Amino acid sequence: MSGGGGGGGWDPGPQYEYDKEKVKFDYSVAQDNYAYQQDAYEMQLWNRNQQLDFEDQQRQDEWNHMENMRTYDWNNQVAARIASEKAVGKQLYFNEIAEEIQINDATRQLDERLTSAAFKHENLVLGLAQSTEKAGLKNQAEALSSRELGIKQVGKKVEFSKQAQELGISSLQAAGQAAAMGQSGRTARKTMQAALATIGQKQAILADVVENSASEYALAFEKSALSYDEIATDIVHKEQEVELAGRELKESMKSAGDQHLADVQKAALDKYGADLAAEDRLAPEPSLPPGTKPPLNLPRPKTMAPMKPPSWDRIPKPVKGSMSSGGGAAAMLSTAAAGVGLVAGIMTIGKALSAGSDDRLKYDITRVGTSPSGIPKYTFKYRADGKHGPKYIGTSAQDLLAMGREDAVGQKEKDGFYYVDYSKLDVDMEVVTT
Repeated sequence: MSGGGGGGGWDPGPQYEYDKEKVKFDYSVAQDNYAYQQDAYEMQLWNRNQQLDFEDQQRQDEWNHMENMRTYDWNNQVAARIASEKAVGKQLYFNEIAEEIQINDATRQLDERLTSAAFKHENLVLGLAQSTEKAGLKNQAEALSSRELGIKQVGKKVEFSKQAQELGISSLQAAGQAAAMGQSGRTARKTMQAALATIGQKQAILADVVENSASEYALAFEKSALSYDEIATDIVHKEQEVELAGRELKESMKSAGDQHLADVQKAALDKYGADLAAEDRLAPEPSLPPGTKPPLNLPRPKTMAPMKPPSWDRIPKPVKGSMSSGGGAAAMLSTAAAGVGLVAGIMTIGKALSAGSDDRLKYDITRVGTSPSGIPKYTFKYRADGKHGPKYIGTSAQDLLAMGREDAVGQKEKDGFYYVDYSKLDVDMEVVTT
């Protein structure tokens, strides 16, 4: 009995059984953990791809919208240009008609002025001809009247001569009668004186008549001469009026021509001003703004699946009587369980791609270079990933804003942080380390 209690009194049987069960349990836990990690990996990989696909589609939709608006604006510019060209064309045609009407009216006024002046001059010429004709007729009448007066004067001279002769004969007869009466002395003288006195009176009357007749003839002849002079003077005045009217007609025609030229020039100037005003209403030439590059798909980071636990055959089995029973299996299974951290890394990468490039979200920022277009390049980590999170390479949203590249920077409404549209830059965001 006593021999049965040798060996130090330690029975490895219960520990060995325990180690065997623990290895089985740890193996089962490792298998469950692996299955869980695999499911979590696939789920989070799917979520990451969904998020990236969503962001890709969103950026594509935004680009499509900008292109549609660019095309829409271009079409509106073209339509406005065509409409303005039609309106301007109609206005220019109207301006041509208005100019033609003005010129026709100016020409009509010129014709009226020239016609009026021509009629006026023709009337004066006709008046001169009529006056000349009347003067000729009147001169003929005056000449006939002068001849008639001459003939009458000759007849009166003959008559006066005859009367003078008769009066001389009468005086001789009276003297003879006085002498025949036989009177003498004073009586005879008185008788003779009375007879002579009577004859003298008759001679004086006859002389007055002769003188008056001569004066009458001279007056009539003078009147005839004055009438002729008056007619000649009137003709001269008419000729002067016609000459003056001719000069007035010439100057009026020159003035009318100058006025017509001024009216035509004014019509052309009015048309030019109206054409300029119409062309000012012409819409600008359509200008299609330059298009932007289509967005690039966000990069898909490489990921690592959870580490598969070792097979049952590779797990060290407990050894009966060994004090380190099950230790190796526990270590291997513990290493396999560490694959949970890889799954978390997948989510970290997904967050890095969608979190943006706001410097307020980063730390450990280091300048590492410049792109060909002058965009600064940095390595950095996200604060949300913790101290042991992955490192990325990319650019800074704040730097882009300072450079005037607002076209490549956006801002999320939900948190206000900036993000960068890398499709518009010659810089890619990449994971450097995990």
